[in-house]
Amino acid sequence: MKSLNRFFVFLGRTPGVVAPGGENKRLNLLLKYKNMKNTKSKEIYTVFIDDYFHEPIYDDKDRIKYGEFETYEEAVCACKKIVENFLASYNTEKDARLGWYHYGEDAFIRPTPEGIKYFSARDYFHECVEKKFGSK
Repeated sequence: MKSLNRFFVFLGRTPGVVAPGGENKRLNLLLKYKNMKNTKSKEIYTVFIDDYFHEPIYDDKDRIKYGEFETYEEAVCACKKIVENFLASYNTEKDARLGWYHYGEDAFIRPTPEGIKYFSARDYFHECVEKKFGSK
């Protein structure tokens, strides 16, 4: 309660003294203070795409911001979807690999949470090619 009292003194109010019609304001301030104290800032995971067409030097103007996600798992799903959509347009392994290394969309996530291996669109592409065409 002492910290709340200091909070109201900081606002120029005396604790326990409520101006006429000010009950709701005081209650709202109390709730806002408690919420500020108990909430942690949520991490936002952003998916970016660098395409191999602009390699070897990536420039920020060539980078595409695909979207922002509340969880890392949602961001990984979005990256996998990008790779799968790219691969869907190819009918042979050779065409898929050539297409990937010339025009592939290298999706990645920032930031990567501590203790989790970063998502590699390149590695996932090779996994998908192996599943779809049955070879390495």
